[in-house]
Amino acid sequence: MLHKSKNKQKGFTLVEMSIVLVIIGLIISGILVGQDMVTNARINATAAQVTGLQTAINTFQQKYNGLPGDIDTVTEYITSLAGADGDADGVIDHTSGTFTDEDGYVFAIMAAANMVDGSYTDGSQANSSTPGTGYPLTKVKHGGIIVGHSSADGIPYFMIGTGAEIDWASGEGMTPAEALGIDTKLDDGVYNAGVIVVADDLNTAATAITTTACETNGGTTYDLLVDTRDCLLSYRAGF
Repeated sequence: MLHKSKNKQKGFTLVEMSIVLVIIGLIISGILVGQDMVTNARINATAAQVTGLQTAINTFQQKYNGLPGDIDTVTEYITSLAGADGDADGVIDHTSGTFTDEDGYVFAIMAAANMVDGSYTDGSQANSSTPGTGYPLTKVKHGGIIVGHSSADGIPYFMIGTGAEIDWASGEGMTPAEALGIDTKLDDGVYNAGVIVVADDLNTAATAITTTACETNGGTTYDLLVDTRDCLLSYRAGF
């Protein structure tokens, strides 16, 4: 007598497949939310990093009666920084495309004075123009932060997102989304207005540029449809 097999293979029902798809969707959503949370945390940390550097420079100025990089008596206080004295004209000098002027000594001096964490090489040494070596790497992990006075208007600026070529961040800076997040946190979120604008040179930091992949059609919005690391921000300092 023939017996029917009890090992019939059964496929997924529509209900079971729907449950699986829902679970997969939840997992993907959780990953994306987690990534957004990490990015937002890094943006907030970078904004806090810049304001912390502002406070540290103000503290240095009050303690030593001069700006780091510009002060002409730094070697009297920090003997390890031979050759780091500036011209004491009240301006942290910057030369476009280089890191060998007074701005190249700011963070080496600040670190030696225990006013910023870590240690930095000064502008006379090799690789000093590399983010994280001669100046702080941003907390978004893309580009660094330098500070100096613009020769165009005599105003001090932080340049946020600079690459190894110092003035221009092509491929080494921040994405438009990161730049917008920092701009919104510290200012108005507008690409070419307020105390933060997209720039390409510390000496022209007050003038927003319209030639990068950071902004949309030369307008007032950050181009969130691209993720190229071409964004360099200038932030008007308060010292």
